[in-house]
Amino acid sequence: MTPRDPADTLATTMSVLLRDHDVTGLLYRVVRDATRLTGSDAAGLLVRGPSGGPELLSATSHAAAELELHQSQVEEGPCVDVLATGAPIEVAGADTLLERWPTVGRLAVAAGFRSVHAYPLTWRGTVLGGLNLFCRDEHLHTDEQSATARTLADMAALVLVQPEHLDETTLADRVATALAGRVIIEQAKGVLAFQDGVSTETAYTTLVERADRDGGSLSATADFIVRGAHDD
Repeated sequence: MTPRDPADTLATTMSVLLRDHDVTGLLYRVVRDATRLTGSDAAGLLVRGPSGGPELLSATSHAAAELELHQSQVEEGPCVDVLATGAPIEVAGADTLLERWPTVGRLAVAAGFRSVHAYPLTWRGTVLGGLNLFCRDEHLHTDEQSATARTLADMAALVLVQPEHLDETTLADRVATALAGRVIIEQAKGVLAFQDGVSTETAYTTLVERADRDGGSLSATADFIVRGAHDD
C-alpha cells in the first residue's frame, strides 16, 4: 500500500508497529515516507551510536547513505548539529550549505542537492538521532511539511524505543498503572468541582488546561491537586 497523505502514512506505520515487525524495515518505511510526503528527493536516518557519535541507520538512496556516512566520519553536518542541539535545521542554497558544512556541504552539492532539512528523534528529553531530508532544489518546507516531518521523526523514535516483546506480567502492570492514574484523575475532578463550584466536565477541562500550562502529565497534575486538598 502506498500512503496517500500523512494520516494514511501514520495509520499504516502504526498498524505495523503494533504487530511483530522488523525494526530496520519499519524505519526504512518511515524514512521513505518522509521523503515522499515532504517533497524531498532523498532521506537518511542517523542515530547516536554506543560510542556517542552518529551512525547510519537507514537511507533511501546510495547518495543519501554516502552523505550520512560522511557525517558520522567527519562529525559535521545537519544530523551532527541536531544531535548537539536537539533543534530542527533547515539550510537552503549551495553557498549556504558550503559555508555551514565545508566538507559535507561540498559533498551534498556535488550530489546535486541544494537544500537540507534535519529533524531530531527525541525520547524523554534525550536526542536519539536525526532524520535528514535532501532536496535537489532550494526547497523550504511549508508548515504542513515541517509538521509531517516532525511527526515521522517522532514515529521513528517510537520504533527505536518500543520493546520487541512485553510479557503478560509487564503488560498487566502497565494496565494497572494506567487504571490507577485514571482513579486519581477522577478524584482531582471532584476536588476542582467542589473548590470552584463547577460541573465535573468543567473541572476536567480545568485539569487538562493546568497540566498543559505546567508542562506536566495529566495524572501527575491530578495527584498534586488531590494531595493539596488533603493538606488543606
